[in-house]
Amino acid sequence: MPRLVHKATDSLSAEARRIMMAGFRAKSPYRAIARQIGEETGEEVPERTVARRGKEWRGEQSRRRAAREQMQALVDAMKAGEWSAAEMIQALATDALMMNPEALTNADPLKVQAQNLRAEELRIKREEMELRTRQVAMDERKVEVLLGRERKAAQAADELKDKAGRGEQLTVEDLERIRSIYGLN
Repeated sequence: MPRLVHKATDSLSAEARRIMMAGFRAKSPYRAIARQIGEETGEEVPERTVARRGKEWRGEQSRRRAAREQMQALVDAMKAGEWSAAEMIQALATDALMMNPEALTNADPLKVQAQNLRAEELRIKREEMELRTRQVAMDERKVEVLLGRERKAAQAADELKDKAGRGEQLTVEDLERIRSIYGLN
């Protein structure tokens, strides 16, 4: 989209703009930046123009830093499990609309809806995975209980076999013990 306002620095060469940005990053005085541009490229830029571009550049850097911090906060919240992907997308869309009310006017509503649906599908898949993980843990506990019962039953059977080998009679207590192992009482 073409700019509506022509700025004096729009016609600067790429090298002159690079020098100006490097000067801003190095926090050089505006007069020094304008002089360096003139010396290295031969282009004349008034100090006040460099100052105006410096102010714009600092504002842009501040906005980028704030956006980066906000994005990091959203990512941290999502990683901590406080937000789902769908909630994060909604937060980003809301933020974009607050920053620029016309941000989504050119967006295809079907694509936005499709993205929301994909995020919701991701949330559902994550929940399904959590359910499967819990189910596997429960199954493992069941197997441990069954194996423990089997060990007790094998131990009781060995004891009864030894008792029978010694010629002793099975008692009611022995039968009750076997029944309790199998949960038949």
